[in-house]
Order: sequence, then C-alpha cells, then structure tokens
Amino acid sequence: MHSLVAALCVASILAAARQFGARWIVLDQNRPEPLAGIYAAPDSVPGLKRVAAFGPIYLLKITSP
Repeated sequence: MHSLVAALCVASILAAARQFGARWIVLDQNRPEPLAGIYAAPDSVPGLKRVAAFGPIYLLKITSP
C-alpha cells in the first residue's frame, strides 16, 4: 500500500508541475514520507533527473514522461 501511495503522490506532483509549466523541483531531506523514494534515488523516477545537489537539497529537472 505504501508504494501505491508514493506512486500516486509522485504522479500528482509531476502532473501539477506540468500543468503549471514548472520545469524544476527542489527537494530536500525534510520531504514528506511518500517522497522518500525520490529523495533516496531521484534518477530512478521516470520524468525526473537530478541535475545538482547542494548538500541535502536536490535540484530535479522535469523531463518528458
């Protein structure tokens, strides 16, 4: 169940970001629990690519799905 909630959370964030024309997401270690998978392995999420890390803060580029 936890992985389903996390997948829905990530899908919702990406859908909202695309709807509003966002191209970047900033994610830090104080993220909500459903985003723990993105924080642990940001390059494993389709549609996101980590382009920079500033200590515990990640800059993620939204890419094509």
